[in-house]
Amino acid sequence: MGVVGPMARSLLDLDLFCSAINSREPWHYEAQQIAKPWAKLNLDPSRKLTIGVMEDDGIVSPHPPIAAAMRAAIATLKAAGHEIIEWKPLRTAESDQLLFTLCLQDRGEEYRDHLALSGEPAVPGIEWLLREKAPAEAITHPYDLWKLVRVREILRQDGVDQWSASPKLDAILCPGAPTLAPPHDTSRHWGYTSMWNVLDWPAITFPVKTPTKDDVAIVEWPPHAPRNETERFVWNTWSEDAFKDAPVGLQLVGRRLEEEKLLEDLWLVERAFTEGSQAVQTFA
Repeated sequence: MGVVGPMARSLLDLDLFCSAINSREPWHYEAQQIAKPWAKLNLDPSRKLTIGVMEDDGIVSPHPPIAAAMRAAIATLKAAGHEIIEWKPLRTAESDQLLFTLCLQDRGEEYRDHLALSGEPAVPGIEWLLREKAPAEAITHPYDLWKLVRVREILRQDGVDQWSASPKLDAILCPGAPTLAPPHDTSRHWGYTSMWNVLDWPAITFPVKTPTKDDVAIVEWPPHAPRNETERFVWNTWSEDAFKDAPVGLQLVGRRLEEEKLLEDLWLVERAFTEGSQAVQTFA
């Protein structure tokens, strides 16, 4: 199911929003809510993190400013005393396909029913999504749906196993997308978020810098020959002019139902950025 995620100008604003919503105890009014009050954040500046880093999801390498921001973030976090380990992408292509098959199991009929209410056509990006990401045939038999749900649960267990193999791991740092805010109708790859949707892990994206001309010099571009047509398409959208002044965002990912800890970890990450070597300049 789709959910609404809050957007805010600061981490503490997100804490305020979540605290206010949960103070109303919504589990008394919505059957799907979990009875889990929002815990007060423990912002301990002396705590050191172990952060898993995923610079590439294995399908589409990010554009130069994002790759440069990741490398700068890693250096800054290390300098602040945080431990960095590698997080290997977990069956990204399978997660992406599974997510859209489950979301569009009716081949997008629900989308088209809503569009029909207005009489307006789908914008090109949504039309592409319904055409290219929906399954070839609608999933109508319960057994076929259950097989997909079983695959989802296996993926979720694989994610838990991979995380638990590094028992000190606090969070995962990765790009929020392979591009900066893309021009209309050019968004093509959601692997950097879809994998966390499938695993049901919370994630928070945050701006770290604006692109500079030095970004292309910092990283090798392109880093390799295109591995697939999606990567080729995404790479072809890159130009300094097209993304001029667009903020560079990164993403921090936590474990299921540990949203408060994720915010606590992000507070330490941002603290390292602002008080450390200034390799990454966060927004006020």
